[in-house]
Amino acid sequence: MNENQLPPSVTTRKSFLGTYFIWMLAIFIVALCYFFMGSYEPKYQTKYDWTTEEKASLCKAYIADQFGKPLHIIQFQRVDIKGWVYVSYNRPADNTTWDYVCKIEGAIMVWAGRYDGEWGRWRVEDQVRVRYNPETKIASFTSIQ
Repeated sequence: MNENQLPPSVTTRKSFLGTYFIWMLAIFIVALCYFFMGSYEPKYQTKYDWTTEEKASLCKAYIADQFGKPLHIIQFQRVDIKGWVYVSYNRPADNTTWDYVCKIEGAIMVWAGRYDGEWGRWRVEDQVRVRYNPETKIASFTSIQ
């Protein structure tokens, strides 16, 4: 045996320890990634000072979601002195216009519809809590009921 050569058992042990170390390091890194990324939740906050534009966007999205309509057909109409947001959409199937109003108080939003020219009751069974992620500028609705 050459003096630079190690016996096979020593070489195998070094190879095994090196492979073992690499695998343990890889598992540790994966575990760290899972721990930090797996528990990531977007930084949502409850917002209370909605701008008129934000209220209009929220109401349009809420009504589109409630009725399964594409967002692009929901039209903003106006905001009244109370801060209530009025939107509508035209149903192409029969060319009827459907009007809705959204009331946003703090982080709670609720809607009412117009039928035969009269506004209906607030649909409290469909109330949602609005949360907002300022980083992505995305709002989410969570049913309160």
